[in-house]
Amino acid sequence: MEEQTITFETAILAKEKGFIFHTLANYECDEDGTVKEIQWKFKNLGDFLDNLHTPVCTQSLLQKWLREIHNIHIVITLEFSESLKELWYYGLLSIKGNEINELGDEGYTTYELALEAALQEALKLI
Repeated sequence: MEEQTITFETAILAKEKGFIFHTLANYECDEDGTVKEIQWKFKNLGDFLDNLHTPVCTQSLLQKWLREIHNIHIVITLEFSESLKELWYYGLLSIKGNEINELGDEGYTTYELALEAALQEALKLI
């Protein structure tokens, strides 16, 4: 089992919304639109900060940031379709009662896909 990292699209949105997390893994987008995850080896913190692009972090870390900094709690639920196929749905709840009670309409085939969609929707609300 391995922690799931956020997608490039989610990382860009998170960065635009003020999510700053210094990691040794970052996304970089080439001029031709190719996205790659890069790992750096740095001699010092200044060298690291000078080369910071778009941080790659886990879904869990971004979910925690949304909950602790922006009071948005993500709930993932499992339902079964008529054919007994597993479908995962997300909900966004406000911890402080600020009227964010949004449910995703689309069912996802995995928990991680539902969480990624929820992370993107929560970031759009900030």
